[in-house]
Amino acid sequence: MIGRVEKPLPGQGIGERLALGLRTRGISAAAAWFGVGLDDERNRRGEEVVSAANSRVDVLVIPADEESAVAAEMLVFRSATPTTARKGQLSG
Repeated sequence: MIGRVEKPLPGQGIGERLALGLRTRGISAAAAWFGVGLDDERNRRGEEVVSAANSRVDVLVIPADEESAVAAEMLVFRSATPTTARKGQLSG
């Protein structure tokens, strides 16, 4: 069992808009339950660390490009998988 949250890692752009999104959607109480304190001003300034001074955990904004990572992995997968093109179809 996990004793505490150290670094929450929301993805898909959620992390890049975490503080403002939590406030506007009324989810801040749930975040507080995890010990997350957010600093709206830090978030507005685009800082990497957006946790409040009294937060029990650090909240970091780490830009991610999931689409490019998936595309790169697919290229590796496809290059390792033999294929045969027949009438516009690929089979492997």
